[in-house]
Amino acid sequence: MTIAVTRMGALFHYAIPRAVHRLGLLGRFYTDLWSGKSWGKLLEAIPAGLRTDSLKRLLGRHAEDLPSDLVTEFPTLAFSYGFKRRRARSANEELRVHINAGRRFCEHIIGHGLRGCDGVYTTNSQGLELLVYARQRGMRTLSEQTIAPYAFERALLAEEQSRFPGWEEPMELAREAVEAFAARERQEWAHCDRILCGSDFVRDAIRSVGGPAERCAVVPYGFDFPNQKSEIGNRKSGGRLRVLTVGTVCLRKGMPYVAQAAETLRGQMTFRVVGPNRLLYAGLERLRSVVEFVGAVPRSEVGAHFQWADVFLFPSLCEGSATVCYEALAAGLPVICTANTGSVIRDGMEGFLVPICDVAAIVARLRQLDGDRRLLAAMSEAALARCDFFSMKAYADRLKPVLTGALTAVIEQ
Repeated sequence: MTIAVTRMGALFHYAIPRAVHRLGLLGRFYTDLWSGKSWGKLLEAIPAGLRTDSLKRLLGRHAEDLPSDLVTEFPTLAFSYGFKRRRARSANEELRVHINAGRRFCEHIIGHGLRGCDGVYTTNSQGLELLVYARQRGMRTLSEQTIAPYAFERALLAEEQSRFPGWEEPMELAREAVEAFAARERQEWAHCDRILCGSDFVRDAIRSVGGPAERCAVVPYGFDFPNQKSEIGNRKSGGRLRVLTVGTVCLRKGMPYVAQAAETLRGQMTFRVVGPNRLLYAGLERLRSVVEFVGAVPRSEVGAHFQWADVFLFPSLCEGSATVCYEALAAGLPVICTANTGSVIRDGMEGFLVPICDVAAIVARLRQLDGDRRLLAAMSEAALARCDFFSMKAYADRLKPVLTGALTAVIEQ
């Protein structure tokens, strides 16, 4: 009994197809780009010193423990999608490009024939036509909801844009574009036997928009933690607390609350923000006036910033299960984040959960860690220990009963 896993992009560095393969259940992995194929081998001939950041990202589109002979890629679709997204003149047009790419991805897979698999495992907004096709043929259908439903996310962002005018270019989406995307997600749910969510937050958000929470399974992801984790003892035990935030600099990631916390604690702690910017001038200048703004850096350099920090702050409003929180754990950093990040930290153990949009709560927790360095050290140790629960092996073990249960139903039918 095998499953075809489909995914445009490299969510958690291909954690899902890798885990399914580890369980011996992967029939085929369908994706847009896979550098383990011939084009990737050609690019590898380019000397390391001449490789741009974009080229490095392309060359990273594979996983050593996932055999290339199990992978079918559609690079023409990938490059066409990227070109059209860059050419989009509005948020509405970009959304339409995204929906059309998901539809074409399904058509490519259907044309390939699924190679005798017994089930399909798709990704939200990329799987509707394939799920319908599989259901008609008596196959089991699963889909990964990688973030809260689009309608839920848009409502949160609309509130933030009204709360912080001038911080970010408003996404003036036409009502029909939003409804088309939300409808696609709902139709995917209707054709799924199981909907997998990386966090309780995602499942609860599905429930809040009237989705089938009873068919959701919460399975936190696996992550490739460094072989040598942070040496906590190398961090200084005194001085100003160093607070790090990593992620796209935008309203969804809670950047106004990072700025407000830094303003409140000016002169008491040092704040650093790393990530590509999407704020307008006014918002970015407000942030830069109180934090050290690094901007976008190559993936290979992010680890140095985690090693610099004492605490990781991530007050995001909407995620699935944020990768950066897993990375912070591996660096031995206590994490202060919201439940909406889909975080795997436990409140009071590896850090603290705070309500969204609550600067006072962020400041209080930072002051608590600053004033109690023993607590800071204990949470750092707990963060490192927590990594064992989110290894790729542990992820496969969590995923196994969901997948085998779905496939067993095929036999019973």
